Amino acid sequence: MSTIQEGALLWTPSADFIARSRLTHYLDWLARERGLRFSATTPEGYARLWEWSTTELEAFWTSVWDYLDLRASTPFTQMLGDRTMPGAQWLVGAKLNYVDQVMRHVE
Repeated sequence: MSTIQEGALLWTPSADFIARSRLTHYLDWLARERGLRFSATTPEGYARLWEWSTTELEAFWTSVWDYLDLRASTPFTQMLGDRTMPGAQWLVGAKLNYVDQVMRHVE
């Protein structure tokens, strides 16, 4: 029986796996559409992405909304209306149907 030690690397993705990942696709989109460049293949690049996603909440989550091409019958007026936790207000004013978002990709 082998023991896993804390901090031991358990898995490393292949270059092909990284190239096909949704994160890589999103980062390519961010570079192309927003001029933001982050690398998820280095600890430093991933740390920069994490920092941006936690310090620029509205910009990050708006980019996720746009990247996923979410469609609302009524668009949001503010991505983050109130930062107070608990009780933060996200997507202020937006109305969207979850089923519509899922089913629009089904052929």
